[in-house]
Amino acid sequence: MSVIGILRSKRVWIGLAVSVIILIIMGALGAALIVSGVISESGQFSWICGSYLAASLVGGLIARKGSGGSMISAMTNMILLMLFIVLLSLILYGGISLSSGEWRILPFAVAGAVLAGLLGMKKGGKKTWKKRAASMPKMTSRRR
Repeated sequence: MSVIGILRSKRVWIGLAVSVIILIIMGALGAALIVSGVISESGQFSWICGSYLAASLVGGLIARKGSGGSMISAMTNMILLMLFIVLLSLILYGGISLSSGEWRILPFAVAGAVLAGLLGMKKGGKKTWKKRAASMPKMTSRRR
């Protein structure tokens, strides 16, 4: 399927919306946990990375049910999520500083999308097993 076909898929956009909602909820929950002292300020980055992993995973799981194939739709969802975050930071903060380490969340978002794509792969099933069994040579038992 083409890139245009994937972007026209409703599931990819629903997955993006769910990813953004998960990021908002996880961000608010993380802020509340930091203020209450459950998470230390040094653990904030780990919470953010886990949030991106969870958002990319759940959004990719929703997007993979579309018509674009499992890995392609999950990766498209992750790319759209990261473009949305970059656009949002450009609007709110006026730029992105790669020297301060914002790029370190990207591997977690990619890992969530890859995991969603791998979870979306189809297993062999009965038909595939029957085809394999039919192509295998028959084993006969020899009695003496």
